[in-house]
Amino acid sequence: MIRNKIKIMETFKQKKYSNLINNYFNKLFILEKNKVFKNIIITVIYVYINKILNYSRIYITIYPKKYDNFIIKFLNNNKKYYKKKLSNFFKYKFKIPEFNFYLSNNNILDYINHYNFN
Repeated sequence: MIRNKIKIMETFKQKKYSNLINNYFNKLFILEKNKVFKNIIITVIYVYINKILNYSRIYITIYPKKYDNFIIKFLNNNKKYYKKKLSNFFKYKFKIPEFNFYLSNNNILDYINHYNFN
């Protein structure tokens, strides 16, 4: 049931790109905290990239919880902006995939932790 919601990446390239995107967005959200997201903490928990490397899902957590829906809508509406920032940072290293932001829940986090540590 949880397995249907989130897929685990298999190849080394998927994991590498996932880590790069994860680290970049975490740093970007920290830098934009003072400008755009005042008093809101956004962290990227997991980035899933498919085998073809053309689509990714970015799972985030937001604190405080009352801004969840607003932030998810804001991020998904501004995907072009974040894709441009990402492409400027990773110039010619790899093709930037299309992505969507999703709100992570405890079931997904438990599944990821179980997979990573077992």
